[in-house]
Amino acid sequence: MVNPRTIQYQCRKTDGTGTAGPLLTPLFQAWAGQKGLRLVPGTLNLCAHRDVALPAECARLQPWDTALTLDWRKATPGYDPRLYFIALTNRQPAWLFRWSDDAYIQNFVADTPGCSARRRCEVIAEVNLSALWPLDAGAEVTFHFL
Repeated sequence: MVNPRTIQYQCRKTDGTGTAGPLLTPLFQAWAGQKGLRLVPGTLNLCAHRDVALPAECARLQPWDTALTLDWRKATPGYDPRLYFIALTNRQPAWLFRWSDDAYIQNFVADTPGCSARRRCEVIAEVNLSALWPLDAGAEVTFHFL
């Protein structure tokens, strides 16, 4: 089995749905506030060149999910929101968000014509990633797990 930390993912920037800022940010900020972090609202949406192999270590977000007003998401089988620590192209620290472990990902994220669910990545950070990478959809960003 491959160690997920040895894989460098080549990703292209994709368009998001615009819901992360208003819907997910309260969850992320509740977790970050307790850690002394200040996360920027919204996510950087990426599509990896291959299915993402997740490491075992993650920050589980359920203890802070009272900040999440998406009750229907909480009732979805496999619901277990989590963050994985990563480094982006220029060693920028960030976190990869997942609604669940890989076994349930398709209950939360759909395949699209340009990107399968297991390759889709939502990334958050303490800096405005869109300002760091003012890239059009399709531009490349890399990451690896720390």
